[in-house]
Amino acid sequence: MNLPLDFNSAEPWTRIVKIALTIAAVYVIAVVGLFGKGNFLGGAVLLVFGLAFYAVLRRARRGSMGAAGRLTASAVTVHPVRVWGFSLNVPSGEFSLDRFSAVGLAERIVVVRSASLPRNSGDRAAPGAPWDAQHRSHD
Repeated sequence: MNLPLDFNSAEPWTRIVKIALTIAAVYVIAVVGLFGKGNFLGGAVLLVFGLAFYAVLRRARRGSMGAAGRLTASAVTVHPVRVWGFSLNVPSGEFSLDRFSAVGLAERIVVVRSASLPRNSGDRAAPGAPWDAQHRSHD
């Protein structure tokens, strides 16, 4: 492993948030359009489902959404991640490696094949890094 190492485990959450914001924008346009046409029942139904979707998004935002930053020989530096003006729930700051009993590094490897063959994926860990049962290879 070569240091410094840039990492971004928040990338999947960035994609998820973009999809959720796109869905929310389409919902807002649909609700405004229905109310504008005088279809108050349809607009109200979409509004209720939109509020339920919003509640799900708020609940998902409580969990950690990864991190983005740089690992050096002495510290981990992470910075805020924003998607279209919205901040993700990620740590921010510089943390000395002395504060950690161990630091693990995992890299996701995906092999893309033609549609007729199954997709293989697996995980790879840095030598000496802590590893647990949930990070085993998947076929």
